[in-house]
Amino acid sequence: MSKLDNEVKKRSSRLPVDILNFVVISFASAIVIGTLSHLILEAFSINIGLGLRSLLAALLPIIVITAIRSFVKTGDAQRGEMPFVNIYIIFSILGIMALLTVRFLNNPLIPLGEVLLSFIITSAWLTYNHDKFKAFLARAYGIVSGFLVYIIFFELPL
Repeated sequence: MSKLDNEVKKRSSRLPVDILNFVVISFASAIVIGTLSHLILEAFSINIGLGLRSLLAALLPIIVITAIRSFVKTGDAQRGEMPFVNIYIIFSILGIMALLTVRFLNNPLIPLGEVLLSFIITSAWLTYNHDKFKAFLARAYGIVSGFLVYIIFFELPL
């Protein structure tokens, strides 16, 4: 009976961390998908051609990463596994770069912001099946951290 009690206590003490992880993953998804959607809708509001260009720019990383993942053999993943802290730092920097691009280089004729944001979300979600959950979580925390750093130095990106 005490073994069962210990198991229940372990699960209940882990619940707040699991809830925080869920909130961070949801927030990271909302940041990237929300900003990307805003950029695409903004381009469509200018005209259909720019909107389609923006939409296709967002689809490009999805297609490229999916193709690479499907057709390129990466070898033994255990040997080349990246530490979670590196993943976190990379995604923090990518998040900051994407938001800076949206703020300072937002141009419907050259949709760099859409490409970067789509790359971030695609690389985070499509690699989820092959990575450990902690690596996926490191990506989500990195995206949120990059967003918060951006807000501290600048303001809301939209």
